Amino acid sequence: KQREIQIVNRQLKARLLQERRVARTAAKDARAKERANQAAERRLRQQARKAQQQRQKRLKTALKGS
Repeated sequence: KQREIQIVNRQLKARLLQERRVARTAAKDARAKERANQAAERRLRQQARKAQQQRQKRLKTALKGS
């Protein structure tokens, strides 16, 4: 009887550790995804700003030429 209890306890502990590991990697993946999203947003904003600056510069030179 005692032996069975030990075996069950060991199985439960192993399952708990496994679930904890899974949860930790899931959290890590979520953080990585969030970081990637922020980096992508930053890149998009920079590109938009650059395009806007180029438009203004082109407009300026066009006005200067006329």
